[in-house]
Amino acid sequence: MKNILFALMALVCTVCHANNFKVDSITFKHRLYQDCESCYQPEVDYSIPQVKAVNPKLNSVAESINALILNYLDYDDDIEVFSDFCHGVSFNYEMEDGYLLLDIEYIGYGAHGDVENRETLLFDLKTGDKVTFNKNSGIRVPFASLFTLDGYFKFLNSRNWDTCVYNAFFEAYKDSYEYDTKNDTVAEIEVDSSEVNAKAFGHGKYAQFHIDYNIDENNFYFWRESCYYADFCYAERCFEPGHFDVCLIKELKPYLNKIGKVVTNKKKSRIQKILAAVRLKETVSSRMFFEVSNWECEYKDSPGNLTKEEEAEIIAFNETQACKYTPYKVAIDYSHPNKIKGYLFIGDKKEGITGYQQDGTTYLKSKQSDWSFNFTEEERENGLGEYVFERKDEGGDGIIVGCNTSDDPY
Repeated sequence: MKNILFALMALVCTVCHANNFKVDSITFKHRLYQDCESCYQPEVDYSIPQVKAVNPKLNSVAESINALILNYLDYDDDIEVFSDFCHGVSFNYEMEDGYLLLDIEYIGYGAHGDVENRETLLFDLKTGDKVTFNKNSGIRVPFASLFTLDGYFKFLNSRNWDTCVYNAFFEAYKDSYEYDTKNDTVAEIEVDSSEVNAKAFGHGKYAQFHIDYNIDENNFYFWRESCYYADFCYAERCFEPGHFDVCLIKELKPYLNKIGKVVTNKKKSRIQKILAAVRLKETVSSRMFFEVSNWECEYKDSPGNLTKEEEAEIIAFNETQACKYTPYKVAIDYSHPNKIKGYLFIGDKKEGITGYQQDGTTYLKSKQSDWSFNFTEEERENGLGEYVFERKDEGGDGIIVGCNTSDDPY
């Protein structure tokens, strides 16, 4: 009986918080191209959301939320300055369970035309604080956070994801080389097929971890787009490699964790999905998915005292030696630093992993084989974007890329 009473009190309190606020708008009409008398001058609306407290005691909460909204829009009460870089602002919102979910859309002036911007913000109506899933992704649940620890790579492997992404990059680099050769121009392109392959392989390794997605009633769409890196390569700028895939949500379910099942539940409203995911975010806050690239090459060593012809044979063999590439895909949960658990994927084979952290270094070992690996905290933190780290493996030719679900930017 006591538990029921507490639950009812919490429900009444939540409803009160929602009923204590309303969302109005600061609306402006602005005429474009005011410096051109002969130009057609359409009027555009600015509808900047403004939260108002019905209960004056909660004015500070409303003011805090409004300050965060205006800060996001970079608006400082001067509509003329604001309109220099932005127009067509609109919004919609939902309030439920003591939270405000706000969708803002605006069109910004870009270097090559107008750019549409959309942002979803979530606010706690009890405190006025902005709520996020993690510090980089805002309120959006990152792709990797939808999956169980072993489900992430199992799902991508089932779609042949890394091969498809590699092929997309290979074709883009190949096309960029052929295009520039035809036009007799020089750019940052590859000079032969081995360079095309190397570029596609290197960028494809990063690309397989940078995945965006969308969901409708029955389908799950996911894709890898290019042009993410700060130093855009020629092939990415002009040929935009990418890979798109789609599957039924019912096909996806075996790989999903609790967050993924909530996000794909078509019976829940959008704000209900977001709130449920936020409340579960700690369950995925200490996970990493990464790949250790492993090359096996059977080079011949020169025993010495050989004729020039014999040396030439060894050199020719080594130059044409095809190395075998075996990616080690690793998924770990380090929420308990002294008892790390996870999985190692070698192709379709899965092995269990144990590990621990000591003096700033993480040590991992397979339960079924002699595979072992370690990395330092510094290496993990000095990553590129969402990628946890990149460094040479002990063998001298491996790269390590991956993502940490607590900092993934999707």
